[in-house]
Amino acid sequence: MNTIAIRFDIDTHKCIRDGVPRLLALSERYGVPFTFFLNTGRAIDLRDSLQALFRPGPADAAPHLSARAKLGTADYLYCAVCNPPLMRYRAQIDALLASRCEVGLHGGRNHALWARDFARWDAARVCDELDFALRNLRSVAPGAQPCGFASPCWAATDDFLALLRQKGFRYSADLHAYGLPVPVRAGGPLPLVGVNLLGEPGGVAWFETCVAQGLPTEEIVRRTMQFVQEHPVTVLYGHPYFAGCDPRALAALEGVLASAQQAGCRFATLQELTEVCDA
Repeated sequence: MNTIAIRFDIDTHKCIRDGVPRLLALSERYGVPFTFFLNTGRAIDLRDSLQALFRPGPADAAPHLSARAKLGTADYLYCAVCNPPLMRYRAQIDALLASRCEVGLHGGRNHALWARDFARWDAARVCDELDFALRNLRSVAPGAQPCGFASPCWAATDDFLALLRQKGFRYSADLHAYGLPVPVRAGGPLPLVGVNLLGEPGGVAWFETCVAQGLPTEEIVRRTMQFVQEHPVTVLYGHPYFAGCDPRALAALEGVLASAQQAGCRFATLQELTEVCDA
């Protein structure tokens, strides 16, 4: 039986405000779990964002869309000017925590600064960032201990994994596993659960790279299901502000859910995939 896990990284206000409710509705409609990684801080650093306007993007990245195209002009400006903390959206977070889906953490105080500066942080700074994220989560879910952590910069060094283990995490979702039949790696301080269906190079979210290529919904579903049928385990990822909001991506996701159920596929959370490590 082929297994599918679908991961969403929540790293902007539009993700939690608009995307998550729509994705939870799909989860309930089809009776399948997703895995969400929640950033409990802020999305951007204004200085870094302004500097990024003058930095050339990677020339060899897979087809992708700009942040403005994905957020929409109004929310792009709102994010840039107001940069609201994601924990402000308490109702959506409560619904997420009460759902059938798995909820892990995604960075600390600031998603953009983690992605930019993590490699220069010492252990004390990393621990402080992890403690911040855990405190924020436990402010709405006392005693919560998420199993998974996804770093904004796909960090998977042994030292970092050891820190995650000390904080009670049971796996890291920081493995680029493009094309691997089973994107789970045992050994080391913690198991790694990777993403094997994505746009490479650059690790572009799957539905985003398909839409950026102009593929129609039926073709996106066909390509996704072809990959699923050729791999024992498929992990694909996206962001709720696109996969849960863009009509083309949302239609493709629903098409994949329906097709996979018809084909008898099993849906799993990333935490459930770590059982592969023990098999």
